[in-house]
Amino acid sequence: MACSKVVFIVKVVLLARMFSEVVTTQCESLYSVYGMMLKGHVLKTIKTSTSLECLHACNDDPICQSFNYLMLQDTCELNNFTKEAGPQYFVRSTDRYYITVKGVNNIAV
Repeated sequence: MACSKVVFIVKVVLLARMFSEVVTTQCESLYSVYGMMLKGHVLKTIKTSTSLECLHACNDDPICQSFNYLMLQDTCELNNFTKEAGPQYFVRSTDRYYITVKGVNNIAV
């Protein structure tokens, strides 16, 4: 019971950290979905110290459309697709959150 409370608190802190990073960026098409991921479209996996580094990596890669961030592992999965383009690939994942970086009009096919 105590362990699950600690895990919940850690997740809340990590989520708050992520939102503070996202809010400070000026990207009008950027939004996140906690507890979800885009499956089957990982372009590249990188180790990062913050999700902001993941955002920059995605912005620097012309193929990257979105990313999954593994909170407890500080790992970023750059995707070549978005949940809007492939809703069937958008699945639950309790240790991740998903962020669409580039607008729906720029979706890679």
